[in-house]
Amino acid sequence: ITENIQRENLPPLDEARAIRSLVDIHGWGIGMTARKLSRSEGWVRGRLDLLLLPELIAGMVQGEKIGIAVANELAKIPDERIRDQYANYAAESGCTAATAANWRRQVESDVAQGLAPEPTPRGPEDLTEAPRSMIVCDACHGGFDGVRVRIIRLCPTCFNAWMAP
Repeated sequence: ITENIQRENLPPLDEARAIRSLVDIHGWGIGMTARKLSRSEGWVRGRLDLLLLPELIAGMVQGEKIGIAVANELAKIPDERIRDQYANYAAESGCTAATAANWRRQVESDVAQGLAPEPTPRGPEDLTEAPRSMIVCDACHGGFDGVRVRIIRLCPTCFNAWMAP
């Protein structure tokens, strides 16, 4: 198994399952498994974490529709319906890990403010635009959605303070 993991270009979830088998069969910890595979402990942990991904997202990683970093960000969205819509959008339109992180932060922000997270509950085929991206204010470093962007990247609070006489 160790030679196959090192030699073959296995899909990430197949690697994860093979690593889980090594750990289970030999009773190795993360450190020993990493040494045997000539990989870092972080890489081994990351592969094992793939086994915890929601089923839809795991399938997208296996099918190479989204990357591992994107999958890890999207998996942090607790609402399954919203998470699946974002995952489908990412798979259909492409997505970077940074964009997925922005989407996750936007959902968290919406939930914290008592708002319905975007996108609203609809099928992925009805999504006509990307979910909102978070922008960081240059003055206070707070986050705000890209809809309210000012040229100098100030959140509305800092903009109003700046414009006050």
